[in-house]
Amino acid sequence: TEIAKTHASAEELNFLRIANSDTQKKNIEPQKPRKIFKGPKQPNPLSCKKKKKKPLPSLLKTQTNKKELSSDDFVESK
Repeated sequence: TEIAKTHASAEELNFLRIANSDTQKKNIEPQKPRKIFKGPKQPNPLSCKKKKKKPLPSLLKTQTNKKELSSDDFVESK
């Protein structure tokens, strides 16, 4: 990943040419870097925003239950 980032400009030009020829062959190699770069960047903020809004009540309940159990366990252990 480090080498890909340092040579991103050169690789992008090469991938653009390789992609045109590889898209016809549908090789897995040119698709992997595209999924890694495009995939995590776009869905992460959308998924984070949606997930943060929905599971807040459930997370709070689960966390309070876990905290209560953990606090009781610590008190009992001590």
